[in-house]
Amino acid sequence: MTLPFHAYGPGVHDFKKSLTGGYVLQRTSSHIIFVAPEDGWNSEIEIIPSKVIRINKYNEFIIAERQGLKKRSPNDCLDSYEIPNEKIQDYWILDTDKNYAYKNLSFNEFCKMKKLLKIPNNVQLVDIYEF
Repeated sequence: MTLPFHAYGPGVHDFKKSLTGGYVLQRTSSHIIFVAPEDGWNSEIEIIPSKVIRINKYNEFIIAERQGLKKRSPNDCLDSYEIPNEKIQDYWILDTDKNYAYKNLSFNEFCKMKKLLKIPNNVQLVDIYEF
């Protein structure tokens, strides 16, 4: 008897793109899109969690826009799948040299922090699929 073989692995739209400081932008599903060191991480290492929707890099900095996620079925403790929450967006700046992230910034805070960190205005966020 021959059993069918099903290969599980990366989907056709999944990818890994190099950034700076050994970090990568990684897409493992339609909503799991994050920034982390290519060789792995732990709780001591800063990452930019899902769902990253726009990104760019400048020297040691990675800048990103995230869309918030929410539980698909908030009343079902067995369903941990998350879907986009259109009402939540925030901005992050990750300093890969210092292992420090400026997290959950509003757009105005993000612009001010870019200026403070001397990230040029022409370094704009780019859709992850065009980066």
